[in-house]
Amino acid sequence: MRAPAKRAPAKRAPAKRALRYELHTGVGRSVLAAIEDCASGRFSDALRRMSMRQFVASVLANGARVEIFVDWLREVRHPNMADVANIVESLWHDPASDAKPVWVANARRMAAPVISDPIPHSDLLEQLERLRTPLDASPSESTLGEAVDDVRPDHASLVELIDEEGLDEAQRQLSAMLAGGALDASDARRARYLFEYCDQVRRQYAHRETCRLINGEDISVLWHRSHYETRYNTDGRLYSLGNGLIMKDENGRSKPRSVDIAGSPRALRPFFLQRLAHDLDQRNSQAMLLLQMGERLTPDVDISELRAYVDDRKALFDEVCETYGFGHLDAEARKELVKPLVLRLMFSGSLVGWQLTNRINPRTAPPCPRIARLEAQLRALRHAIFAHPEWAAWVSTDRQRQKELQLRRPLASRKSDEDIERSVFARIAQSQENVVLTAMRRHLARHRFRTLALVFDGCVVLHKNRAPDLQRMAADIKAETGYEMGVDEKPMYAGPEAPWPSLSLEA
Repeated sequence: MRAPAKRAPAKRAPAKRALRYELHTGVGRSVLAAIEDCASGRFSDALRRMSMRQFVASVLANGARVEIFVDWLREVRHPNMADVANIVESLWHDPASDAKPVWVANARRMAAPVISDPIPHSDLLEQLERLRTPLDASPSESTLGEAVDDVRPDHASLVELIDEEGLDEAQRQLSAMLAGGALDASDARRARYLFEYCDQVRRQYAHRETCRLINGEDISVLWHRSHYETRYNTDGRLYSLGNGLIMKDENGRSKPRSVDIAGSPRALRPFFLQRLAHDLDQRNSQAMLLLQMGERLTPDVDISELRAYVDDRKALFDEVCETYGFGHLDAEARKELVKPLVLRLMFSGSLVGWQLTNRINPRTAPPCPRIARLEAQLRALRHAIFAHPEWAAWVSTDRQRQKELQLRRPLASRKSDEDIERSVFARIAQSQENVVLTAMRRHLARHRFRTLALVFDGCVVLHKNRAPDLQRMAADIKAETGYEMGVDEKPMYAGPEAPWPSLSLEA
């Protein structure tokens, strides 16, 4: 059952009222709209209206005192406060002519306006320090996770923890690999990439605290607060905002990866979290969602192959591997090989694309009847859902948004109409994935579990002396969303006394 995201009303807090009162009459609409976006937790929308530098300069140039602005930034929990501090520092200067300090930038005038209530340099430094001080100066268990009333489908703000000893161990193993000289060129590039990712984590998670494990041992953890939002102010997945990015992969290709738990490479995640947390995921998420949407919305469309896949994934993995010469692989390797093919087909990709990726010649490869039927059925399901009254308006709006976005891109990098259709269909599935994730978050909050991070269709949860009841969580998901969705725990938590794993460059 589709449950569209509901936007929580902005909280009319004292600092917000004070900031609006400070601004001069006639301040630009974009500035006021950006303030409203931030007060509602929609920081990415504010950034689309104007750059952070334009926003800061406009607010301060139009009468807001620095201390009031800082109060407001902390109250709305702005994820970019350190950047704001750097901007404020660059905007302030003390002219040689014994005049009052001025702000060098103004969004609406070329001249630099004089502050009506100039701030002494010592006071400015104090406010800059406030901007650079974490909101949670010393995170305790009470500051981790979410309260039930704070769970929103379009927004989350979570304190993430990284095991410092595990981070050290990962870099120690990588250093030993690189020093040994036994790696080929590809593995050496991978090891250097992972080492650089660890360095970026140290910079991102800049605060240190002590965490007590269940055996009574105190360990050092690095932490920072991650902010998550849906994109484009519509239903969809939650993505982290304002965290660092590594822009290229180990082969130099443009493939941005966020520096946070959601973006951490699989090889590193056990080192970061195996003594601290559990990884909970929706079971076969997008296939289950599309199957249930199809059976409810388009019962006349044949999706028997999708049902067969949901009921027995291993049978399809085995058939594809036997057909295309991968019969020697074990069960886990077969899953890793074939699951991406099914995801491709769900979102209008093709068998040919998967074959080329895996160095199979499509011209000489034998047919696989089950895959051919699944591909045809998923294509028919996509067209039927697009036309269904429950989704037709949403599809039209998202399709138009994406087409307008392409017009702003260089001609060579624009998506084709078919690529746009695939993207729209993927976002439908992701929006329902997030509906289920919101129910999972609400269940965890209601039962006093501490969610540390969101990872698309799942979440990372701090270990407690009791485990989440996954069957009860599935029942709550069904009651809240109408979807039948199991929840599984992925291998990660190993306990406080487990040895560190051997880092694999293949993971």
